Amino acid sequence: MKLDLRGLNCPEPVIRTKKELDKAEVTEVTSVVDNAVAKENLKKLADSLNCTAEIKEVGSDFEVTIKKTGEEKAQNCGINFSNGESIVLFKQNYFGSDKELGKILIKSFIYSLLESGNLPTKMLFVNEGVKLTVEEGEILDDLKQLEAKGVQIQSCGLCLDFFKLKEDLKVGTITNMYDIYSSLKDCAHLIEI
Repeated sequence: MKLDLRGLNCPEPVIRTKKELDKAEVTEVTSVVDNAVAKENLKKLADSLNCTAEIKEVGSDFEVTIKKTGEEKAQNCGINFSNGESIVLFKQNYFGSDKELGKILIKSFIYSLLESGNLPTKMLFVNEGVKLTVEEGEILDDLKQLEAKGVQIQSCGLCLDFFKLKEDLKVGTITNMYDIYSSLKDCAHLIEI
């Protein structure tokens, strides 16, 4: 199987390659990418799956061939969300300290979570994080898909009120701080954004 992944932004080359590798009948995938970062990310994917990776430079592109070894492992970043309740807590509507870059990163994070197949039990949105559940766009579409796959999407009602967004909620349900506290204290896995 050969995939032309040139021109795609992170994490798309990794996600598309992983989807092909997940197919039982596929033993190797060659992904063509046009930048060194994508090449390195594919190498990391191969390592995380216990697969081999051969990298060939072809002009300004890279061909990364990942071969299954028979001892593949599931890639889940060290967290298996299937063991106990798992929560992703969004405290802001961007990832990291730079807001402009952070908005790009949060979109990529939520998309990666959706495509990973390793879904949390709940996604809780507090403070500026609630803005992600009201803004139209790709993030909202991904959140709706996560909800359709059984992930509970819950936004803090006090936060929605504070930002005057309660009537604008487009995905999930409204919750309160007591329920948020109860969920957080009892969860087995927590990721904070």
